[in-house]
Amino acid sequence: SLILLSAVSSVIAAEYQVHEGESIQTAINIANSGDTIIVHNGSYTENVLLNRSNLILRSANGSAVTIVEPNRTDMHVFEITNQINVTLEGFTIRNASAALNSTGNNILTGQAISALTLPVEEVEGYITISSAPSGADILIDGWPIGAMTPYTIPAVPGTYTITLTIDGYQDWTKRVRVTACETSYIDATLSKASGSISITSTPSSAGISFDGIPINAITPYTIPNVESGYHNIKLSLTGYQEWTKKVHVAAGETAHIHGTLSQATGSISVTSTPSGASIYVDTYLGWSYKGKTPNTITGVSPDYYTIKLTLSDYQDWSKEVHVAAGETAQIHATLSQATGSISITSTPTDALIYLDDRYRGKTPHTITSVSPGYHILKLNLVDYLDWSNIVHVAAGETAFFDVQLTPIPGYISVISTPPGAKIYLDDRYRGKTPHTITEVSSGYHTLRLTLAGYLDWSTNLQVSAGETSDVTAIMLTSFSPAGVYMNNASNCVIKNNRIINCGHGILIASGINTEIYENCFIDNEPQAWDDGTANNWIGNYWSPPPGGPSIYIIAGAAGSEDKDPLDECPQNIEQ
Repeated sequence: SLILLSAVSSVIAAEYQVHEGESIQTAINIANSGDTIIVHNGSYTENVLLNRSNLILRSANGSAVTIVEPNRTDMHVFEITNQINVTLEGFTIRNASAALNSTGNNILTGQAISALTLPVEEVEGYITISSAPSGADILIDGWPIGAMTPYTIPAVPGTYTITLTIDGYQDWTKRVRVTACETSYIDATLSKASGSISITSTPSSAGISFDGIPINAITPYTIPNVESGYHNIKLSLTGYQEWTKKVHVAAGETAHIHGTLSQATGSISVTSTPSGASIYVDTYLGWSYKGKTPNTITGVSPDYYTIKLTLSDYQDWSKEVHVAAGETAQIHATLSQATGSISITSTPTDALIYLDDRYRGKTPHTITSVSPGYHILKLNLVDYLDWSNIVHVAAGETAFFDVQLTPIPGYISVISTPPGAKIYLDDRYRGKTPHTITEVSSGYHTLRLTLAGYLDWSTNLQVSAGETSDVTAIMLTSFSPAGVYMNNASNCVIKNNRIINCGHGILIASGINTEIYENCFIDNEPQAWDDGTANNWIGNYWSPPPGGPSIYIIAGAAGSEDKDPLDECPQNIEQ
């Protein structure tokens, strides 16, 4: 562990000294915003996370005598993520190299990579993990690896803690030992997570049904060992209306519900002008015939009901009525002479409806009081072809139309640098770049490009009917661990460093206004990468130049350039 030999505090900042044999990371972890850390002569083997803003990390005597190499070559040597105003000055940073997954592709995962993710030549054993149910997230020694069961992981010999997690189930953990050239097998059976439901009622002593099955208990009562998720509770008591509720149970918790039961029953008195209309009541089983008007329907449980009256040559009549326990709801209907109606639905909805060239609303919609006979029905919706039909309407009847509108197609023209990338539109393969995708429905779509050796590229775009959306994609090469990695790091300074033999010399994933100058970039692949904004590269030494002979344009989306490169390394020491 690091022993800080001195820390000079002031009102606004402190200075920490790190000597050979001590840890740079420990000094960073105890530092505050505005502090300075001075690293003295020596070789330091560690991966450093600069997780402080407004911090200065500087060598005491320059890069010739202050060397930092990675403890783990599958991680960045220095990483600056989500920070501002960080200065890194005066170090030799070397020997970061790409970590390979089992397919040989460069990989990088967040701030840390699983200890099991090593170059192919170092992998000597495997762990094959399966579970019931499958689809469980896998954690190795507490680190998520971004994979789900079933899955096989390459691993160096050793002992690891495997943890499996999945919603609705208890976490599962086991230690496993990996032997060189062998496969260790794990087959986990995950247990359902459970909670409980506490049930009370007014009045009490109500019978309880759980998910449709009566249980031998009355309120108040707590149902134990209930699987997490949604469940249906029904309470019943003689002389009262049944009470139901859907309740969510969380693992390890008790859901509390209280049911207030209503007394039953009431009645509905129904009359009409003219009389003799058939009476129908909408119940949970559908429409139920209840005789002809005038009539009084008795034994009705308190609730809201829809009453419908039908009579030949008259329009159907309906109304919602509330029935209270011990009371009679009074309904009188004056029936209207029958016309007809047209019920129109469409996919998509909100199409403009025109009947005989007169606007009548938007779908879904029912046009009432339509005179019997033939009519012209039209639908219009932006970005879709117009639809029309001749319809016949009969007195007292409803003509139904469900229209599938045909979209006016659009187009997407896709080019990429380099070409030959596979195109996926809404996860469906549509060819290789350059290519124009035809017959694309209007609206929002997801476009994704893949190309071996490059990072996947994706975007969301809106396609308009009859128009062509142009897409130009610049594919970025898959990147490996860097000497200095910066992500959302702004207003920083990187100067007077020697960066040697790393996967990337400096990799700026995002961030603005960082000054990079008077550094020596030697034999990195690539020398540097800049996807940030307004970063200033000036006065650095490149061996070789970052873009090829005599080309000092930095790779990446920013298009940065070192316009005043140095002919010699300013540290003037041997490589």
